[in-house]
Amino acid sequence: MRTKHEGPIRQPVRLRWLQALTTCAAAAAITVGLSPQPAAAVSLVFIKHGSDTGELLTNGDRVACDKEADGRAVYVQVNSEHNGLVKTTDSTGADGVCVKNSSNWQLDPDYIEWIRVCEKINNWPDDCTDKHYL
Repeated sequence: MRTKHEGPIRQPVRLRWLQALTTCAAAAAITVGLSPQPAAAVSLVFIKHGSDTGELLTNGDRVACDKEADGRAVYVQVNSEHNGLVKTTDSTGADGVCVKNSSNWQLDPDYIEWIRVCEKINNWPDDCTDKHYL
């Protein structure tokens, strides 16, 4: 007479493969999630000019935001030892879209002397904030 086999129950091969595959997939997902991500640029200088704003990021990008529908463009003016005077202009006014780096290059933040935000006024001197020296 046959007796019952006692001990661990053997799982079907397909089930073992499925468990191994899901374990590997979970490990890969954790590894990708923990891998170093590129550092996001953060604000080095943020200047308000009324409702308009200008910003200099740690990677040298400039951001100009014209948040007033007054027909006057806003620009961020940066003076750099290497590039001289650089302007980034947002002339769309209150459309909710800021302009980043309207010039063709990034600036090295280590060589920036000052930054300011200006509002362009036709047939009159532009209205600018004080220079913020770095």
